[in-house]
Amino acid sequence: LGLLKLGVIENIARHRSTCFQKYRARLPDFTFQHMTGQRVAHQFVAVLVPGDAADDVTALMAKLADRGIGTGRYFVPHLAEQPFFQQACVFGDLTVTEALSRRIIALPMSDFLTEDDIEEICEEFRALCQPSTMRPMHAPPGLATQGLSA
Repeated sequence: LGLLKLGVIENIARHRSTCFQKYRARLPDFTFQHMTGQRVAHQFVAVLVPGDAADDVTALMAKLADRGIGTGRYFVPHLAEQPFFQQACVFGDLTVTEALSRRIIALPMSDFLTEDDIEEICEEFRALCQPSTMRPMHAPPGLATQGLSA
C-alpha cells in the first residue's frame, strides 16, 4: 500500500498544501503554526484557540465532534511535562510554552478533504470560538524569536 501511495504522493502533498492554505484564508483572525522550509507534510492543521475560548478546549472539541468534526490535540502535554523529560532534562521558565500548548487544537486534514468540508469546519469552529469577542491574535513577547510567530 505504501509503495502504491508513492506514485501519487506529489498530488497528495499539493492537495494537503492547498487545504492548509484554504484553512488559513477562511480563518484569518486565528494563529496557525509558522511554516518554514520549502515543504511541509501537513499531517494536521494546528491552530491556536483564541484566549476567550481557550478555557475549555476539551469542551470545544466535544462540540465540534457533536457536529461531526473530528479534532485532535498535539503538544499536550508539552515535552517538559512528560515524565521522561522531567527526569532527564533541565529546563527553565516555560510559561509561554504552557499557555500555548493548552490552546492548540488540530483541525481535520486528509487526502479526501474538500473545499466544502473546509468551509463547514471553519464556520463551525469560528462560531464556537465566539467571533463576536474574538480579536486578532498577536504572539506573546519572545514568541517570534522561538520560531513560532503569529
